[in-house]
Amino acid sequence: MEFTINNIFETNILNLIVVITVVVNVIGDAANSFLNDRQKKIMDQFTDADRERDIANKRLEDAQLALETAKQYAHAIPTKYRALAREETLKDHQRLESELQRIETEYILTAQRKKQYKVKAVGCALIDVAMAKAEKIMITRCRTMSQDQDRLKLDKYTR
Repeated sequence: MEFTINNIFETNILNLIVVITVVVNVIGDAANSFLNDRQKKIMDQFTDADRERDIANKRLEDAQLALETAKQYAHAIPTKYRALAREETLKDHQRLESELQRIETEYILTAQRKKQYKVKAVGCALIDVAMAKAEKIMITRCRTMSQDQDRLKLDKYTR
């Protein structure tokens, strides 16, 4: 095989080899540097994404723990307040019972006072009737008595 510069095909191949060699040497270092920088940025992004994923997982665990705690607290609320409601109901029943006893005692005392008042009123009425009757009797006797007898009696009372 002979190598001659006159052959265009061979010349083109040689030109291409020279151009590719220059491009690879000149641009290759720049491309290599660019690709290395690009690879480093991608790796940093993966690292950041992993860190953010870990933070998100930690937040998720915290949120799930908080949710579980809230569920337990929410479950305990009805039980706790049922017990408080039972205690309050018991206290209310005791207060009502004591109030009922107080009212019954007051009713009994009021009934006794009314009875005493009626007895007193009946006694006063009997006294009034007896006094009226005595007055009638006195008037009748005084009318039937003579004046002399009256004077004697009056003198007797006035001395």
